[in-house]
This record gives sequence, C-alpha cells and structure tokens, in this order.
Amino acid sequence: AWLNEAFFDSVMIANRPKGEMRRNVSGLTVGQMYHVSADAWHDDSAGDTALGLDFGPVTATLNIPNDNVARSISAMVCAKSSSLAIRLYEAGITGASPVVTNIKLEDMGQSCLLTVDFVSNGGSAVAPQSVFPDDLATNPSVPTRPGYSFTGWFQDVGLAQPYDFA
Repeated sequence: AWLNEAFFDSVMIANRPKGEMRRNVSGLTVGQMYHVSADAWHDDSAGDTALGLDFGPVTATLNIPNDNVARSISAMVCAKSSSLAIRLYEAGITGASPVVTNIKLEDMGQSCLLTVDFVSNGGSAVAPQSVFPDDLATNPSVPTRPGYSFTGWFQDVGLAQPYDFA
C-alpha cells in the first residue's frame, strides 16, 4: 500500500489528505496477547517521512529517512474485546510517503490477564480475579472468621496499605 502525503494537488486543484489504511480485526480471544507488524520504506520523493500505527489503544511511529532501506514497525496489545482496529497512516511532514507491505497480525499464544489472589488470613476463601494490566480488581465478598471482624483488603503483608478498588 502506498500512503500518500497530504499536499495541494495542482492537477486535481484540491488538497489531498494524508493516506491511511484501516482494518477492523474480529474473532480475537479476549485476554490474549496480539502482535501487529508491517514493513515500510521510502518512496522516491525528496525528504524523510514517517509511518504511524494505531493498534487498539497502542500507538507507534516509525521514522523513515530518504534512503530506500526497508524498516519494520510493530505493536503488542492485550485484547480487551474480540475486535480491535488497526490503522496505518502517513505521519511525516514532507511530500514523501511510506510504502507499506507485509502487514501481519499474530496471536502470541499467551494470556495477558493478571491473577489477583485474596489472602483472608484464616478467614473463608475468596475467589481470585483475572484482570487486565492497568485495570483494578473489583471488591470481592467479605471473608468470615469466627471471633474476628473484617477490616478491609490491603496491598501489603503488614496490613498497612489499604487497597483502593476505585
């Protein structure tokens, strides 16, 4: 794919927008790690260019000097839904454009979910939770233990740092 740089087109007598490709990928496994990559090189116009990549919430940029050498751009993402958008776009500021090929999406075969265990210190068992990186666990049920009162969940063994579920 050729992602054209925005410029004033004297033949069409109109501004041409920067080029981009968008794809929605579906059928992903929630909680699985995915890798997207593409190869890019410079067209034959003067000046450096750049290629941008958006993959779900992740953004990457690849600077491409005017040297006709192939380079790769990639990003990893943890699928929080069964579909994600991929966007490749011209991110340079000159009249040059990136040429993009070999766009690949790979299931890394590994979970990106984290397990949060709740230690009740002799109280009734509390089920662990699976959470996405950068997400918080939800407040679980209160454990019971005869003769004790539950005072809350803590981040540390010394019970000095309360866990904030908000």
